[in-house]
Amino acid sequence: MLQPRMIRVTNVVHLLSLALWAGGSLFFSYLTTPRIFAYLRDQLPADPPPGLQGLTDEMGRRLAGNTVGAIFPTYFVSQIIAGVLAVASGFVLAKAGQRLEKIRWGLAIAALAIVSLHAATVYPRSVRVLDAHYAAQAARDEPKAVSLRKTFGMWHGISQILNLLTICLVVAAVALAGIALRDPA
Repeated sequence: MLQPRMIRVTNVVHLLSLALWAGGSLFFSYLTTPRIFAYLRDQLPADPPPGLQGLTDEMGRRLAGNTVGAIFPTYFVSQIIAGVLAVASGFVLAKAGQRLEKIRWGLAIAALAIVSLHAATVYPRSVRVLDAHYAAQAARDEPKAVSLRKTFGMWHGISQILNLLTICLVVAAVALAGIALRDPA
């Protein structure tokens, strides 16, 4: 049986890891990334600063993609670290706790499994396909470039679904934590 102080410390670790996971994922996915694309793809080519005249929408889109792509490894690592902390602390709380703690732990396990799968398989695959698309474009192999762009679109869609699913699971776990705080019984 855990001492009350240890349960409080574990609860803090659990809540902070879930909150940082949810907040970081939401901020990056729905505020930062769209703003990077809007600026580099739309605004910068339309009104370039001195020295950047001639920047096209396509160049801006590629710059935005490369910028966001450079952030993705850190995005996945931070989610996995938060997920491991949430699952480990959730395990302790679920063992000592009520039904809500067990459900919250299950949500964290599912989210961690999805983000780990996403980082290890879907994301690297989409990067390889996009790189092949750019290589086909550079080689002026338009049929191959078009085909690879469609394939990238499919992998990008799968990536977005996995990201949204992870976020939904983590936000649900945060909501359950809020319910548990209101009703400690």
